[in-house]
Amino acid sequence: MHKRGRIPVLAILMSLSAGYTTADEKALNPQVAKIMDEVSEARIRATIEKLVSFETRNTMSNQDDPARGVGAARQWIFNELQSYSPRLQVRFR
Repeated sequence: MHKRGRIPVLAILMSLSAGYTTADEKALNPQVAKIMDEVSEARIRATIEKLVSFETRNTMSNQDDPARGVGAARQWIFNELQSYSPRLQVRFR
């Protein structure tokens, strides 16, 4: 193998092997670990299904319809974010 060809091959091998290393459990931030443990596939699915229920993502759809279109989705997202914490400031721009 030529000397020039070895460097890219070594770089690729090193980057591939980096994916097989494990993080030290003690080095994990406990707050991050708690957040990650709370991630729920069912909750993600429910959120996606709710957004799909608004039927259209067309920005020209009715902004004032409470059940359909981007206006309804926007309001639902706003309400969801507000429900997470009273300290979270949520507003439309």
